[in-house]
Amino acid sequence: MRVFGLKRLPEGEKAHDMNTPSGKLVQVKATQNAPEAKGVGLGLTKTSYDHLLVIEFDKNGVFEVLYNGPGSYIDEARAHKKSASLSRKQLRACQLKVPKAQRLKLL
Repeated sequence: MRVFGLKRLPEGEKAHDMNTPSGKLVQVKATQNAPEAKGVGLGLTKTSYDHLLVIEFDKNGVFEVLYNGPGSYIDEARAHKKSASLSRKQLRACQLKVPKAQRLKLL
């Protein structure tokens, strides 16, 4: 994810995939274009992510960021859910709560 300046963590890291130059841990989830109501699997159990980046790719490989922020906003949205997924609509609603200062910046 060079567009965010992320570097991949060593294999075997369980909770996060990448980190930022400042050392912030980031989990990246990617999905393909699908109906708005279809859930995006986040792989969460009881633990949260330091930072979560959820990206959706269209059929041409162009991506849209559905969520870019701390895991705490996702935790709030999942508080009364049993599944480890949120719909695209729910992810976008969470994204609206994230202050710009807490989002990863595109390079």
